[in-house]
Amino acid sequence: MIGSIVPQSLFFQQSRGLKLGLVTTGTCTFSIGRFVLSPLLPTIIDSLAISAFAAGIGLTMMSGITALVRYPGGRFSDDLSRKTVIVSGLLVSMIGFGVLAGVGNYPTFLLGVTAVGVGVGLYSTAALAWLSDLFGDQQGLAMGVNNGSIYLAGILGAVLANAVITTTAWRSAFLPVIVALIILVPAFHFGNNEPYRFERPDLDIRSTFLRLIRSAHVRRMLLIGALFGVAWQGVITFLPTFLQNKKAVSPTLANNLFALLFTVGIGANLLSGRVSDRVSVPGLIAGVATTTVIGLCIVVFADGTPVLVGGIVVLGAGLAAIWPALQSYMMNYFPQKSKGGDYGAFSAIYGGIAGLGPSIVGFLVDTYSFTVAFLCLSVCLIFSAVLSLALAYGR
Repeated sequence: MIGSIVPQSLFFQQSRGLKLGLVTTGTCTFSIGRFVLSPLLPTIIDSLAISAFAAGIGLTMMSGITALVRYPGGRFSDDLSRKTVIVSGLLVSMIGFGVLAGVGNYPTFLLGVTAVGVGVGLYSTAALAWLSDLFGDQQGLAMGVNNGSIYLAGILGAVLANAVITTTAWRSAFLPVIVALIILVPAFHFGNNEPYRFERPDLDIRSTFLRLIRSAHVRRMLLIGALFGVAWQGVITFLPTFLQNKKAVSPTLANNLFALLFTVGIGANLLSGRVSDRVSVPGLIAGVATTTVIGLCIVVFADGTPVLVGGIVVLGAGLAAIWPALQSYMMNYFPQKSKGGDYGAFSAIYGGIAGLGPSIVGFLVDTYSFTVAFLCLSVCLIFSAVLSLALAYGR
């Protein structure tokens, strides 16, 4: 079954396979640090004596900074080298997680998540551009594998959160992430033969963004990605808290259901990446967004654990499947010589808007309820599906 989704040739070509392994390991590592925050959020809120809205602001800052840095990260990787930017991103992420490991108050928490956001923004666009360089017509599948590692990180983050909650202080959850990053830096140094280049490239921000915005196709894809991203960020950040507060499940069960969401996402990423190399991506995204709406509504209105588990499965499949398809589609759309910077600018725009998701949910939860907040996310997904269908049929 797995062989039918992931061709063996992808891994038996040793050089490409090792580089894919490096990229996915890096993606998985910093994603563990990101996702462990969600199941720990109730504990963090109590420990730092902050509101759900304040916690959402912190995670919005992390996502927003990540989005802002994606453009310079992509542009630097075009003008300098992929290796220079990837290693720099890992080092900055390591500093951010080090701050979080010793956080004692809310301002320090904001400082830590900001540094993590910078590091992830540098790494993520340069790493995707490197995969696009390496895999060509199989890049959708390669990006599916890379995105699958994000969902593996969600599982490991939930496991790590459970271990920390039952044994020690929540801050220690970031120590394994720091150790892994320390190992990854020399691994990337020796695993990529590109030279390091340190100079000041011309970001050319204005002309790049204007060129993208002038394209009606890019504007539509930006809106589709932003609407879906708001829902993704909001659900991922607050799902464990929602399950504990609204569904009255234990912290351990909430974290296990969070892990289930990501378990389903691994397979959904691989399948979506494979399919996106062969079919119309806007039509695929419309189906994915519709599936996500169904899953989210089941979770919100579920009565009983079996129905809740079924909703989590559907929701996990929908939330995961869009990203490899969207990334590969846009990488193919942009010119080869500028695809790192162009995709960085594209993802900076939709990612910046999507980063509002945690703050929106936190505000709606404090003001109204989790039900209102998650139904508002469903509206975002519905609009994303409608826009994708219109694009698929040339409207």
